[in-house]
Amino acid sequence: MKFPFSKKKSDENLSRREIAARRRTENYEDLPAQSYRRNRTLNSRQTSSPLETSERLETHELVKKRRRVMRKMFATAVSLLVVIFLLFQLTINISIQIPDAKSSSNANKYVSVLNEYYSAHPAERFRFFLNNNDLKQFFLQKAPEVKNIRVEGDFLARSAVKLTFRQPVAQWSSGDKIYFVDDSGVTFEQNYFAAPTVAVRDESGLPTRGGQEVINRQFLSFLGQAVSEFSQHKMNVSEVILP
Repeated sequence: MKFPFSKKKSDENLSRREIAARRRTENYEDLPAQSYRRNRTLNSRQTSSPLETSERLETHELVKKRRRVMRKMFATAVSLLVVIFLLFQLTINISIQIPDAKSSSNANKYVSVLNEYYSAHPAERFRFFLNNNDLKQFFLQKAPEVKNIRVEGDFLARSAVKLTFRQPVAQWSSGDKIYFVDDSGVTFEQNYFAAPTVAVRDESGLPTRGGQEVINRQFLSFLGQAVSEFSQHKMNVSEVILP
């Protein structure tokens, strides 16, 4: 019978088997908490120290911050390029480029016509929206002496407008009105070239106005050939009368 207050067996009284078992037990208890033990699940994860965890989080946050900054810089650069492109395409200020000094006195007139067109078509202030055919027809009504219009980029929000004017081949008179006629048969009142040598007097009584096509190309071609034939025979034609 053993009593609670009885002493443990000393190592001297233990058998070799008991001593070996006790040593295995002591060695087992001295192993670290993460060491492999029989019948336990292996865990490859190591618990990081607070310092390592803090450094890792700081590095991760720094990378995220850099990415956010790069995204913002990229978006800002793209937006700036788009704004600059739109400003180069926008027409607010107009610079009229005309071939000679004689027509430069009417530059403000053509700027006013352009601004009137842009007021009716505000989206076309951006040149990629500009309808050149509509603009040409508008000038045919407001300033028929303009033959061609070309709008080009000049600077931010400014466009250079190059104008070419109709050159008359004949002077057309109808009633008390005098018009000039170009090789397309279009009449206009403002002439920046030398006066034509051929005058056509219309006695038909039909109403005529600027920008109206009163002579077709075939008639002008015939008229030019006839004048040329007469000139070869030293006969100058100065007037043609249409009954």
